[in-house]
Amino acid sequence: MRNISKGKDLCRLFPIYAIENNCIINRMGEVTAGFRVTLPEAFTLSADGYSAIHGAWVKALRVLPDYTVIHRQDIYTRERYESREGVSYLSSCYEKHFGGRSRMQSIDSILMTGNLVPPSLTSCDRFLDAVGQAEKIINDSGFIRLDRYTADDLTGTKDKAGLYESYMNLSGNDRKKPLEDIVFDGGGMRIGDKRMCMHTLSFAGDLPEEAGTDMRYEKYSTENSDCLLSFASPLGLLLETDHTYNQYLFIENRDDTVRALESLSGKMYSLQQLSSNNLVNREFIDHYIETVRLNNLTPVRCHFNVMAWAETDEELRRVRNLVGSAMTQTGCLVRHNTVDCPVLFWSSIPGNGGDFPREETFLSFLETGVCFFTGETNYLDSPSDAGLKFSDRISGKPVLVDMRRRHPSPICNHTDM
Repeated sequence: MRNISKGKDLCRLFPIYAIENNCIINRMGEVTAGFRVTLPEAFTLSADGYSAIHGAWVKALRVLPDYTVIHRQDIYTRERYESREGVSYLSSCYEKHFGGRSRMQSIDSILMTGNLVPPSLTSCDRFLDAVGQAEKIINDSGFIRLDRYTADDLTGTKDKAGLYESYMNLSGNDRKKPLEDIVFDGGGMRIGDKRMCMHTLSFAGDLPEEAGTDMRYEKYSTENSDCLLSFASPLGLLLETDHTYNQYLFIENRDDTVRALESLSGKMYSLQQLSSNNLVNREFIDHYIETVRLNNLTPVRCHFNVMAWAETDEELRRVRNLVGSAMTQTGCLVRHNTVDCPVLFWSSIPGNGGDFPREETFLSFLETGVCFFTGETNYLDSPSDAGLKFSDRISGKPVLVDMRRRHPSPICNHTDM
């Protein structure tokens, strides 16, 4: 029989309608404000620093209105290190030694999406005012900097790829490249020659018993000192393969959530004679309601996933093992999701978070969800051309440090003083 399946035009299906006043408007009328997030360099923060970052995120996200979707998308790609020209003999030898080594870059962005369809002009103003307050809280923390995306950053220019082009090509950089075919089949998902795999955290039972703001990095720790990274670092900077780490928080209305859970608790109680599991579920629900009320916590629905890719089946199997091992390091159960990969990829298009499937989320607290935000980026070169070169601790690539300049402490987050 002849294959009569037909492809579809991506332009007709693309969910983004327009970019106006640096805001993304999708075809459902939802409004998104996008930001590039500058994080502290790895191994520069103490436990107090990670705790402060966690507190800043929680404080900032609490000012956002109910039914807001927070989508943070961290993209990590490896590139070959290229040496500089016109350097001294010793420097050239150093460059040759490291030439060809791979390096890991992170492009960190947070996309805040209003989940109201369709929004009125007044509601948009209130939403953007709340986003502005959240932005100021984060920037005032001194650890993280938010920079608003412009239309050119999102859609690109004649010579530079934008955020959408990079995402749809899985390129992770701003180099122009023709869009490639996206194929969904029984074997998974493929974009051009890149084969994708998806690992998800969609159930509360998959999470570890405890989640914190930081974790001990055993490789550089000793009996008398702790070298710390963020709790989610195994899914971010430490995962040595090309991948995207998506973090979703769906802010719920507290009163509506409590009423819905109280109703569900009553149903579980009335059905306890049919199964003892109903009584156990009722106890969990009542405990959640009591925790929300006593501690004044913000209920949120959460989802986290890692999208990784490779160009051969053999390499993809190795990548799947790497991602599974990374999730195990965080204490999470490993779930390789082969069914929902296309839906999750499509709903992770920046500005399309409101289209995310609710059945892929679990109910938790804002304070818990923020623990799964990555907290660091790779080492950065000094803006000066003069200085000393050091090898970073993750990839081993040379990093230029100008010792003559007064370098800011981590709390100043790479801004000149």
